[in-house]
Amino acid sequence: MKNWIVYSMLSVGLLILVGCGNVKLDPNEFSAYKVQCKEGDVKGCYVSGLMYKKGIGTRTSYYRAKRALRRACNKNYAGLTYQDKEYSNDACNELGELNTKGLGGRRSYANAKKLFYKACKNNYAKSCSNLGTLYREGKGTRRNHITATAYFNKGCNNGDQKGCYELGLSYLMGQGVKHNYTKARTSFIEACDSNHALACFNVGSLYENGHGVAEDNIKAKEYYKKACDNGLKIGCSSYKRR
Repeated sequence: MKNWIVYSMLSVGLLILVGCGNVKLDPNEFSAYKVQCKEGDVKGCYVSGLMYKKGIGTRTSYYRAKRALRRACNKNYAGLTYQDKEYSNDACNELGELNTKGLGGRRSYANAKKLFYKACKNNYAKSCSNLGTLYREGKGTRRNHITATAYFNKGCNNGDQKGCYELGLSYLMGQGVKHNYTKARTSFIEACDSNHALACFNVGSLYENGHGVAEDNIKAKEYYKKACDNGLKIGCSSYKRR
């Protein structure tokens, strides 16, 4: 039977991993990062912005988070080191996500689109995927599945699992591209390899139903288990019934 999980959402959550490595959010270092930000340091603004957002070392303040992240995002990109460029891109992405949620100010998909576009132009994968979601859902812009799919493809090609998952959905539903189960499976597998539970489930469903591939209950069970291992309840129930 067909049993897809098909939905799209803006990626949200704790973005502690950036392009150049892990950023340790130590509550005891908040004051130091705050001072560094006042002095114009990109990392200081980015990290203090995250700490304001998460309430680490200080009281949660989305308004102050946005102010610090905006300073990191607005830095002259051409003059930054590689690592500071990653901080700046991530700050733009974080700021865009806050705008989509209406946290720290009025919700503005139009502003989020500008921020995602700025980071995506610099090949920041998460922002490309988020930009694709805005085009797919028609938020802050006119709905355009072709453009959405192009951004999902760029996000996926630059290593974002959400972009690969969303690209798989585009092929699965024939939105912006010709319907193609085989290409959907390829994209879902890329996302699943990075532990995207929904993508793993959809790969399992493709194998179970024999769409774009020979029906294979062993493979289906394998991918349902991966979905289950990554916390998806329906993946667990689908695994148990095989």
